[in-house]
Amino acid sequence: MGDDPPKYLNSPEGEYFNKGKLLYALHISRRGIREQGFAVLLEGYIDVVSVYQRGVTNAVASLGTAFTREQGRLLMSYTHNVVIAYDGDAAGVKAAIRAAEILQELGCKATIATIPDGMDPDDFIQAQGLEGWSNMIARALPLVQIKLLQAVKQYGIGNSASKQRILQEVLPNLAAVASSIELEEAVQHTATVLQVNWETVLDEIKSYRINNRKKSQFRDISSKDSHNIASNSNNQHSKRPADARATAEANLIRLALEDKSWLNRINQELGREFFQDPDYQLIYRTILDLEADGVSATIYTRLGEKQQRIYSELLVQDIPGQNLEQVFADLVKAIKKTGNKARLANLLEQLATAERAGDAEKVFMLRREINLSISKSEGPKGEWQRE
Repeated sequence: MGDDPPKYLNSPEGEYFNKGKLLYALHISRRGIREQGFAVLLEGYIDVVSVYQRGVTNAVASLGTAFTREQGRLLMSYTHNVVIAYDGDAAGVKAAIRAAEILQELGCKATIATIPDGMDPDDFIQAQGLEGWSNMIARALPLVQIKLLQAVKQYGIGNSASKQRILQEVLPNLAAVASSIELEEAVQHTATVLQVNWETVLDEIKSYRINNRKKSQFRDISSKDSHNIASNSNNQHSKRPADARATAEANLIRLALEDKSWLNRINQELGREFFQDPDYQLIYRTILDLEADGVSATIYTRLGEKQQRIYSELLVQDIPGQNLEQVFADLVKAIKKTGNKARLANLLEQLATAERAGDAEKVFMLRREINLSISKSEGPKGEWQRE
């Protein structure tokens, strides 16, 4: 292999082998992944072989290359929980953080196991055995905590400037935390480490969202890797307008995520099927189903990748207003008003068709229905008369 052999030498890439899209040992580990509910991601082939020989049946490895989004999507076909156990040196930690960030962007819960510096998984399991390995995996830390540890080592927390610098390091990852419970824990942990109020951290997350999207909340945004709550980011679809209805729907979902009592009240006022936006409707229906079934599983695992991104954005958005009762009333009113307008528009179209067809009976019925709809609306009467 020459004087400077590579650590891993893959065969040439072709139709059936692409190292950036495959995971080593997935074919024998997928059963263990499903049974145990999580996967262990390692760097190399020998690591997987070594831990498998000692009873670890849920480990896979990237094929001697940096972890890719394609590999992440493949792994998420089997689990949304991944523990990354790369080498304990600085390069291994850096690579583990990058892999965790890719998984987080894809909507996967990724934690990082801390292997002592100078050791790789093969060394560790030979020294500590299966029990030691299991304990290490159980102590794996969330991405935010790992990045905090690294940043504190680098900058210290001796003054406000260093604290701000550390916070800037972890803000993208805090903002990407999907579960409201995990986000709360991450915010509190960050505040404790930096010795600041947790509300300060939460405010920074919200500011980060606003400044990086360069759009006001609940507006549509198009970008390569992410979108916010009002987007419809799919290359096969065009942007949807950020109109009053879309804004009201987004705010109602955000309110439902704030407290279950709001979810119940929204259901009572508007029912199960009222969202015009299909993504909001799917998220709303999923929340209702989980609540009705009494299932403890997180909503995140029940959503597709597109809805996961929207859900993640919603979690860190501000509710527009301090008086939540008034906010709720205004949102319900806006939904009902726009719903009435849409219904009236449809009835008027039917009326025009019936008049052109000379169907006197249908014209009479439609006019009566239109009058009833107008009388139940707040305000549209004058608007429709003007039109």
